[in-house]
Amino acid sequence: MGADQVQSALELAKQRNAGWVYLTDEVANPYFSPPKYWNAEAAAVAQQVVQAPYATAWPDSVTGNGLRAPGRVNIRWSSTVGSRWQLFFDTDQNAKTGYHGGGLALVAEYLLQANDGAAQLFRYTGSGTDWAWTEVAADAQLDALGANVFAVSFDTARLGNPGMLNYQIRALDASGNPLGDSYVLTLSVTNTGLVFDILNHPQ
Repeated sequence: MGADQVQSALELAKQRNAGWVYLTDEVANPYFSPPKYWNAEAAAVAQQVVQAPYATAWPDSVTGNGLRAPGRVNIRWSSTVGSRWQLFFDTDQNAKTGYHGGGLALVAEYLLQANDGAAQLFRYTGSGTDWAWTEVAADAQLDALGANVFAVSFDTARLGNPGMLNYQIRALDASGNPLGDSYVLTLSVTNTGLVFDILNHPQ
């Protein structure tokens, strides 16, 4: 691959939701040496507005005091430019339901808005492209985990307990203008990546 093809290859990888991409100009052994355009490739990736998105979910559980602790979804990402965030969730994988305006790469039944240390979950009530959302109480939280690293969490049940969901993160500036989107990612809500105290997991 030539240096003039790097940007188009990265754009194609984003369109196809490729999680990992390795580009090289080596022919025989692609790992023999870094490509000659390594710096340009790294710079192109660094310019992505939303980077390193990652999500986990854990099930309902019981605390040491015998109280039920609701299952939660946690999503983390990094960005050096955004100050407000919109996370769109496709919970039914049905292209005929939900919001599909604004250039999204998915159709969203739910939206989580986060800014100024607060987060709110909304359910879509419109007809497809109009901006019509109703707030859903989900104990949503926004946390700054470090320099340019953010995380939101909320009660899974408020999404209607889907087995899986697709999500996309949109960064906005302080005035609410879109800066860029992540690619679409998938999270299995039932095959959890993080489980606390399995002995207290309700059957």
